[in-house]
Amino acid sequence: VQFAPWLWKCHAFRKILPPEKHFKDHPEWYAEVDGVRKGEGRVQLCLTNPDLRALWAAKLRERILKTREQRRAKGASEPLYYAVDQNDCFDGFCKCADCQAVVDREGSNAGLMLAFANDIAARLEDVLGESKIQMMALHSSEKPPKFLKARDNVGVRLCDTTSNVLKPWTDPENA
Repeated sequence: VQFAPWLWKCHAFRKILPPEKHFKDHPEWYAEVDGVRKGEGRVQLCLTNPDLRALWAAKLRERILKTREQRRAKGASEPLYYAVDQNDCFDGFCKCADCQAVVDREGSNAGLMLAFANDIAARLEDVLGESKIQMMALHSSEKPPKFLKARDNVGVRLCDTTSNVLKPWTDPENA
């Protein structure tokens, strides 16, 4: 499977919007935890923030077009996936009222991640071509959302961190 190399295949939030560069001027782009916006530690982004979504899509659009140009110049095919993935930490998801409303409705952080991935994919539909947006489902975002479904141009990569890999999938412990 080919991923866009600039995103290192996963955990793209910090790579696209490093808090060291943006938090001071835009704390609203970063997770609210215990009533405080966090730019340090094991936290995610505020995935319902409309300005963050627009900026993320614009940055990814630039990279898609640049990657396409570079790969065509080399005679290589385009990546199959562009990663829109949470940071590598167990939780750290935003608990602002808007983000928490999505989590409450969908029953897990996967709903929040998928709503974000679907939005980015919709904004970039005109440049994605055959490529897809791919999000990871891991840790607190492994449980599927109750209602939200992935768009046709969104893939979900399960990174199973909760099952007992020493037992069969059918074992009650892995239910």
